[in-house]
Amino acid sequence: TRNQSQTAEKASPAATPVDDHAAELRAELERLQKKYGELVQLTPEGNIEITLNSAVTFKSGSYDLTKEGKKILDQVARELNAEFAANMVRVIGHTDTDPIKKSPFKDNWELGSERALEVTRYLSSTHGVEPSRLVAASRGETAPVAENSTKEGRLKNRRVEIVVIIPKKQIVGDYTSQR
Repeated sequence: TRNQSQTAEKASPAATPVDDHAAELRAELERLQKKYGELVQLTPEGNIEITLNSAVTFKSGSYDLTKEGKKILDQVARELNAEFAANMVRVIGHTDTDPIKKSPFKDNWELGSERALEVTRYLSSTHGVEPSRLVAASRGETAPVAENSTKEGRLKNRRVEIVVIIPKKQIVGDYTSQR
């Protein structure tokens, strides 16, 4: 009856723009995780992070991209130019704590910076990702994800993260304008 349907409508609140956006973000994250596996995560800030292990993307002690690294970045660039064409992108280079010995880099900060810059340049020059959307940075050895005391831990810490920034004003602005 009509009264029952009105009662049911009141019992289940309508989805808000925040709910809709969260659902879209979850769906996009699930799609990326199916395609790339555990390389893709949602950050605590609500951004999408793609982690590239430097053993695959760079030669040891170098910022030169490997063929395999370029193949991975080719796939990532397609995503950045399609689903995330309006989003800012941070490229962050990370290293382990091993001191620089046989390379031209002053320290791990510089190695992380050069790797982030190389990825940024590749995305822009090879795939046309708009340079104004890209930010390159280095965390050097300051943000480990594993212990540096083991070979496996150091390998996990040598990485480049590509972070797709999901604008907060898109979520909050849409929601607050509806209130």
